[in-house]
Amino acid sequence: MDCRKGEELASQYLAYLAKHPTNGNVVTLGWIVREMADRFKAGEPWTRAIVGFLGRLAEPAILGAVIEQQVRPRNTSEAAA
Repeated sequence: MDCRKGEELASQYLAYLAKHPTNGNVVTLGWIVREMADRFKAGEPWTRAIVGFLGRLAEPAILGAVIEQQVRPRNTSEAAA
């Protein structure tokens, strides 16, 4: 598999989460990444599909971080700086 396939799989995962935003599904990404890390620790290579998958997930994560910074009140110690 290549980066594009990883991106496609991540897009499918995000679409699933959008349709099923339950507390149970919040933890699935942790399970997926844990499996990737365990395989890497066991000697399997870090593939282009994994890079594509994680890269695609970074896009909404960054967007969410930007929105959160705009919506949530800043820490008072940060505001004083």
